Amino acid sequence: MSTLAYFVNQLDQLDPTLHEPLYNVTYSRDIKLREDISIFNESSSFTRMTFGAVGTQSATGKPWLNQNSNTLPNISIDGERVVTPVRPLGQELVYSSIELEKSVKLGQPIDVQKYNAMNIMHQMWTDEQVYIGDRALGSFGLINSPIVTLGPSTALNWEAQSADAIIESVDELLEATYQQSGYAVCPSKLLLPPRQFSILCSKKVSVESGNYSLIEYLKRATICLHINGIELDIQPTKWLANAGVGGLNRMVAYTNEPQRVRFPMVPIRRETPYFQGINFCAPYTWAFGEVEIVYPDTIQYRDGI
Repeated sequence: MSTLAYFVNQLDQLDPTLHEPLYNVTYSRDIKLREDISIFNESSSFTRMTFGAVGTQSATGKPWLNQNSNTLPNISIDGERVVTPVRPLGQELVYSSIELEKSVKLGQPIDVQKYNAMNIMHQMWTDEQVYIGDRALGSFGLINSPIVTLGPSTALNWEAQSADAIIESVDELLEATYQQSGYAVCPSKLLLPPRQFSILCSKKVSVESGNYSLIEYLKRATICLHINGIELDIQPTKWLANAGVGGLNRMVAYTNEPQRVRFPMVPIRRETPYFQGINFCAPYTWAFGEVEIVYPDTIQYRDGI
């Protein structure tokens, strides 16, 4: 039996490809990064401005002048500074010279494997921070911020709803968000849980429409296309499944522009490596801020889809 095992081993063809764990991140698709911060910053901030005109001289609120006017109304400006923390993070890659030599002999260098593993984890941590923040630190993300309006639950289970009912629930969210902004910004992006996204792709609008899927209809027939001049960008994200109050599925409508919402982040960088005995140590650092929702009026949530 030992001789047979030897020949089997000699005849085995090992695939040297390193098959990494399955993972998927979508934060770069759904939010813009704010990259004007460094690892030395302890916080990031921005200002929200409000204007006011006082002392107007007519019932309509316009500053009309008349022949007897000797004073002019002024403009008042009120600024709010919003500050969020920027927190550093780090990881260290450690391996001995013996481990490195052994792995090179096998055609699977451990330094490359550990570096790739760290990059994968960094991407996964970034994805989590963008969408839901960090519960232990009390921070929030794009889909669970307490400053975002959560409209009335649709109480619709898309699994059992008609195409018309689904269209109505999406239209209600888009129109409410548009109205909330004072009709200044119409949302251009809609995020859905993966299952609800699949329903849009598979459900037909009507028998008469043939193979016209619901997702294609929503892209072209909502107010987004007619106001913004672009199709509504509908995307799935795993973080929205059961993300609503009471474990309900949630959808999010917003405008993916850096002046509306963004994520402060310091890219990963390598610090000075060093030796500790026979071990080689390579430290890496980066920093995460918290999602900055500059204009909360341009984003809304709906639960119960």
